[in-house]
Amino acid sequence: LWYPRHLAWQLTGVCSWALHRYARHKELKQWLRWLQECGAVTRQEAVSMIPPLCLDVQPDHLLLDLCAAPGSKASQILEML
Repeated sequence: LWYPRHLAWQLTGVCSWALHRYARHKELKQWLRWLQECGAVTRQEAVSMIPPLCLDVQPDHLLLDLCAAPGSKASQILEML
């Protein structure tokens, strides 16, 4: 895993379009959807996960998230703290 402290997971060998297109991935797709709906995971592109790493936010910092919704970068920062 490339993300610090194993806070991110990446599926290899299954791209998003294949997940939606092929019936053999139906159970995996349902499981991922369930995890997302119950708040256990947030799905996003790897490139979107880089800015929180570059900011190096510390517990005593104030941060204003001006990016577009749904706030996944802000959630990442909170998880990192």
